[in-house]
Amino acid sequence: TLGIDDEFSDLDLWLLVPDHQMEWVDSRAGTRFFEITARGKKGHLVAKPAGEFAEEVHGCKMDTIRHLRSAIIIADAAETAAGLISLARLPMTEEVSRALFFYHYVEMRGEHPACRSPMERHEPVPILLTFPKMLSHAMRAAMVLDGEPYPSDKWLLRAALSTPTGRLLGPAIARCLDLLA
Repeated sequence: TLGIDDEFSDLDLWLLVPDHQMEWVDSRAGTRFFEITARGKKGHLVAKPAGEFAEEVHGCKMDTIRHLRSAIIIADAAETAAGLISLARLPMTEEVSRALFFYHYVEMRGEHPACRSPMERHEPVPILLTFPKMLSHAMRAAMVLDGEPYPSDKWLLRAALSTPTGRLLGPAIARCLDLLA
């Protein structure tokens, strides 16, 4: 669903299980994580209670919303997934956007002083511990300004640079990476 098909990518499938049937899955399988291979591509299937997905969408869990916005339904007889995807694809409200922006902005500003002195001293370990936190909050703040839910850290830079406000961070990110090199 992310449009990346290379030797490093894998398949990620969710099996939404009605909450009242999760105990049955747990008792029979002993796991909720299943390795799969489809057409030579490795991946995994994760069984997850449908109610948990709904809570994550209603609770503004950005990574789940981001995944659901690009999800493809394979089968959905009860239309549980279709309802969650429709909900996840609704535009981000102004209230949510502002709240998340201010949260990430304040966190970014809090991390900035912690980055500055190690960078001036050329201390690599403190830089490696503080810089990513500051940068991730900046990218998340930029994305929610554009009404976009942000993904997990692994995909954050790619996603941020795909938004108008996130693209404005590109030159600053490049300069910071040059400083770290």
